Amino acid sequence: MNGTLARAEGSYLSPSFERARVVDVMHPGVITCSAETSVEEVARIMVTNHVHAVVVVGLADGEAWGVISATDVLGVASEAPDRLVGTCAGTELVTVAPQDPLRVAAGVMREHEVSHLLVVDPERGLPVGVLSTLDVMGAIAWGCA
Repeated sequence: MNGTLARAEGSYLSPSFERARVVDVMHPGVITCSAETSVEEVARIMVTNHVHAVVVVGLADGEAWGVISATDVLGVASEAPDRLVGTCAGTELVTVAPQDPLRVAAGVMREHEVSHLLVVDPERGLPVGVLSTLDVMGAIAWGCA
């Protein structure tokens, strides 16, 4: 093999990057943990769900207030795996709407230097999914016209 991948017919069908909206490529649903979750436990959540970020919610109100990324976990895991997520969730919580153009969402990621965006329904104000840089890459790599 020469290092190129052949696209299987019918796989990864999504609109092209230029035409896609966030809802076309995002992961529906949101994986969360509380601020009182240990770094070790959030690592288990990430591995079990094959994700690189988990939304941190407040204890009393359940409101999303931050994101803990795999990079955040790596930064503290070797020294303090029992440390609480609320003390080390260092990734800014940035939101987009499902109908936002994917190109705009990618620009928001670059501007805020984040790899995950929380997708929030603007009418209800509730999280509906997560958009990662890998989701955006899928539209760039496999998107159809």
